Amino acid sequence: MSPGPRRKPGSRGDTPKPVEMPWISACAGMTVIRKCARSCAALRTPRRPHLGREPLTAPTWETMQMADVPEPKMFAAHHKNLPPNFPTHRHSAEFWEALGRTVATFGFLEQMLGKAVFSFTATRRIPDDEIEAEYERWLPTLKRALSDPLGGLIKSYCKAVRANSNATITEADLDDLLNDLRKVSTYRNVLCHGSWSIPDAQGRSIPFFVDKNIRKFDTPIDVAFLQRLQGHVAELTCDVINTVTHMGWQFPGSGGPGTPIFQSQHGNAREG
Repeated sequence: MSPGPRRKPGSRGDTPKPVEMPWISACAGMTVIRKCARSCAALRTPRRPHLGREPLTAPTWETMQMADVPEPKMFAAHHKNLPPNFPTHRHSAEFWEALGRTVATFGFLEQMLGKAVFSFTATRRIPDDEIEAEYERWLPTLKRALSDPLGGLIKSYCKAVRANSNATITEADLDDLLNDLRKVSTYRNVLCHGSWSIPDAQGRSIPFFVDKNIRKFDTPIDVAFLQRLQGHVAELTCDVINTVTHMGWQFPGSGGPGTPIFQSQHGNAREG
């Protein structure tokens, strides 16, 4: 069969030679017209020769076998096998009684500090035109006195005493009282939240406790120590109460001597 007549390139019916383009070479049946081919050819970067290097081949991977690890053994603490009163069985009943009484005395101190804050803030001299504003500030103070921990109560008590011009305690005595309150307050969280170690031969035990400054408590505590501390906290509580009664007021809730701060549930406070 003889070939047909030759046509000039670009004449009607002439099919342009496809341009090899790597991003479309795998698309079967795709033709590229000359105009597009010329534009793409101008933008295409010539492929570099291999320069005698072998073409890269896909990497091979070896599946790694993990070493055989024995299954972990499972254990459980059986509470039915624990000794009676665990984990407090190592200490004497006398030790736990002394600890409980000391912790309870700290709770009593906190309650009395809250009542003292109420007493000093309720008996201040306030000008008539400032009563409403002071009353608005007083309610949050009383709420804090009900919920603050010991450290916060000591601060509130200090502020309330110094803000009351009728306070009879001297500045020096107040400083001494506040310093003593702050010293004993360092034991409060230890006794309440510490984990008690096994006592030594003398019955002393060091509770595990770390404070906010990452300091570990390291003082051995025995029954005698707890009894002394309990007595000291009770004495400081009386000192707090006296700062109120020395002004002539009846300490709230005591039923003791002095003028009640409120004559009745809905009465008015005595003018200072």
